[in-house]
Amino acid sequence: MHVNYSVIIPTFNQAAKLRLCLAHLAKLDFDSDSFEVIVIDNGSTDDTKGVTESHTGMIKNLHYHYCAEPGLMAARHMGCEEAKGDIICYLDDDSLVTKEWLQGMAESFSRDDVVIAGGPCIPKYEAPPPDWVEYFWSETGYGKTNGFLSLVDFGNEFKMIPPNYIYGCNLSIRKSVFLENGGTQPDYYPKKYQAYQGDGEGALSLNLQQKGFWAAYNPKARIEHLIPSARLTLDYFCWRRYFNGIHASYHDVRREHGLDRYHAHAPDPISVRLSHVIVRTIRRLLGRVKRCILGFLRAAGVISSPAPPVPPEVVAIKRKIEKSFHAGYAFHQESLEKDPKLLEWVLRKNYLGENGKLPN
Repeated sequence: MHVNYSVIIPTFNQAAKLRLCLAHLAKLDFDSDSFEVIVIDNGSTDDTKGVTESHTGMIKNLHYHYCAEPGLMAARHMGCEEAKGDIICYLDDDSLVTKEWLQGMAESFSRDDVVIAGGPCIPKYEAPPPDWVEYFWSETGYGKTNGFLSLVDFGNEFKMIPPNYIYGCNLSIRKSVFLENGGTQPDYYPKKYQAYQGDGEGALSLNLQQKGFWAAYNPKARIEHLIPSARLTLDYFCWRRYFNGIHASYHDVRREHGLDRYHAHAPDPISVRLSHVIVRTIRRLLGRVKRCILGFLRAAGVISSPAPPVPPEVVAIKRKIEKSFHAGYAFHQESLEKDPKLLEWVLRKNYLGENGKLPN
C-alpha cells in the first residue's frame, strides 16, 4: 500500500520526550500501512537512536536517520527528502498526538483547496505556570494563541485560518507545496551559529499567506505540547523574544534585497512617515470618540465594564521582554557587519539541499 503521510520528528538530545512522542504515535487510530514515522536525529549524544529502535515493533513504518548538519531546518529538510508520503506532517519531539490526530489531518487534506493544516496545540504543563503567563495569550478572530509557547486553541470546529497560525510543532503540508515554496528557513542553531538564525516555518507560512492560501484548522488534529518548568520563566520568554529580534533583522535584510515581500518590523521610509503621522492622529481622535461612546454605554448599563488593567508587575515583565527583541535585532545587525559570510547566507533564495549547509 502507498504511504500517504510521512510524520517527521526532528530531535536533539531529547530521548525522554521522544519516547513519549513515539508512544502516542503508536496508538494512532489510522491504517498503519498508509503512514510512516521518520525520526531525524540532529546530532544527539543521548540514547535517541535506541529509543527510536525500541518502538520498531509498535510503529510499522518507523525510520531513523542521522543529520550531522546542525539546526532544526537541516533536520526538517532531511525529513522531507526521506519522506515517501505526499503529505509531510511535522511534529516536535515534545508533541503528544491524540488517537485521531492523523484522521484530522486526512480529513483536512481531502479538500483540494487545503495545502497546509494543523490543529489545537494545548499545553501540558510540567508545573502550574506563574500567573503572568496568562497575559501572553493573544485573542484573534479565530481563538487564542500563545506564540512564546507555540500554543493554539481555536475551538472545536473545523475552520479555515491564515497559515501563520500553524506552528511547527503541529504542521502538515503537501510535500510538493513545501518544495515549491523553498521549504523552511534557518532555525534553532547552537549558540556559536546564533547569528545564522532565520524565521523557520514562519517564513513558509507567510509566503503561502501572501499567495492567497488559507490553512485548515481541524480540532481532531490535536496535540498536547509538553511545557517544562524551564519554559515558564522570564529568562525563557526573553530568549524567545531575542530570537524574534534576530528573525526581524533577517527579514529586513532580505526585504531590502527584494527577496521577501512581507515584513512587519522594518522602519518606515522617510517618504511615508508623514502619512503615518496623519493616520496616527486620526486614530487618536477616533479613540477618544470611542472612549466617550463606551463610557456613556457603560454608565447606561448597556455594556459591561472593561477588563481590569494589566498589573504593574506584568507591564514591567513585558517591557523587559521587549528589550530582548531589540537586543536580538541589534546583535544580528552587528553580526552582519563583522561576518561577510552571514550576508551571503541571509540572501540565499532558499535553503534546500546544499543551500542549507552552513558556510565553512
